[in-house]
Amino acid sequence: MNIGQIDERINELRRERSRIEAAAFESETLPQLRALQGHAFAYRRNSYSCPSKPSDYWDVFRLVLHVVASHGGAWLICQECQIDKDGKPTLTLESRYVGAGHDYMSGWQPCALNEYEENYQRVLAQLASGDSYATHLGEL
Repeated sequence: MNIGQIDERINELRRERSRIEAAAFESETLPQLRALQGHAFAYRRNSYSCPSKPSDYWDVFRLVLHVVASHGGAWLICQECQIDKDGKPTLTLESRYVGAGHDYMSGWQPCALNEYEENYQRVLAQLASGDSYATHLGEL
């Protein structure tokens, strides 16, 4: 066997591995991801660098809206909301790619939908009031 044949065999094995991983993702991980749709999660004790006191922490909330399958992976479409330690509200629509072997919810804990909804409404109220803009525009 020469180097060219070895390289071809390596490429053949990589293609086979990719097919096996894609099939496993499709049969095992994708159903687990789809089961997350409509569920809420919280990332507890988020912070900026070097927190020194309990008030330096806040929770971030995520609602999984949809899961879109993609070749060998999937996209989690999520709505996230938070009010940081300075009172700055943030509402974002996030898309997160999940591939074979990715820890897609590391640090996120399930939370009740009503806890998510309460925080979502607080964020909306602050955004609608305009007060948060006046306070945080001075940071720019």
